[in-house]
Amino acid sequence: MRSVSVHRRMLGVADMSRDRLLADIVAMSPSALDDWQRCPRLYLNRHILGLPASDGSATAQTGNLVHDLLRYLHGLGDCHDPALRLATLENHGVDDHPTVGAMLDHHAARCPVGATAVGHELEVVRLSRLGRVWIGSGRLDAVWIHDGILDVRDYKTGRVRDGDLADDARAQFQAWLAQPLAPELPIRVRYEYLSEAPDLDPLEYEPDADDLERVERELGATIDAIRDAASAGEFTGVNETETCRLCAYRSICPDSAVAAEPTWPLPDDHVD
Repeated sequence: MRSVSVHRRMLGVADMSRDRLLADIVAMSPSALDDWQRCPRLYLNRHILGLPASDGSATAQTGNLVHDLLRYLHGLGDCHDPALRLATLENHGVDDHPTVGAMLDHHAARCPVGATAVGHELEVVRLSRLGRVWIGSGRLDAVWIHDGILDVRDYKTGRVRDGDLADDARAQFQAWLAQPLAPELPIRVRYEYLSEAPDLDPLEYEPDADDLERVERELGATIDAIRDAASAGEFTGVNETETCRLCAYRSICPDSAVAAEPTWPLPDDHVD
């Protein structure tokens, strides 16, 4: 059986600068930005090489399920209807899953009543011409118009983050992406932590036009840094235990601080 060390050598970045890694116009998303800030090696594996995760996560599977259920539920009608939420769970065979059911209930308590839906799981693309041209894209979990604002929601199924959402680069990016959807309205980005009771104080970010221009310039500077890393072939991992422990590539990363076995199926052939 091919050893993990062999796979790691195959995934090395030696002489990477000889190959063209990035297009002339770089595409960036909030999730890609978050990965870059966590670890350049993670960004390389997921967004440049496009590798499938070598280390699975049950938490990620639950999060994807809840996102799909909320999109489906809002497509049927009013998520505030308990019978409709139960029917959604039953239709997807998860009516006996208390955690998922509680997350739908928690969302219903936070969902704006009588709002105009702009979209759910809405794919948005925006072009930046400040500095070198780049493309921003992302999927916004839910966007509503109500009470004179453009309300952008990001559903979270994990633990509550610390700090001010105004300092969160992913929230800033989502606000910049959403701006053209209703340029005449102020924007509010809210992280909706579905595992927590509805009385949790929401984390919100309400940028003005100057804030969004600054965000665009900072995003452009980050993309320039990624271009420089690609030119030099330098995507070194952070080698930090907490970051590596949660990484989807920890078992195949030569810079990982955490040992693990890949969940990839390995070929039976032997490599000398």
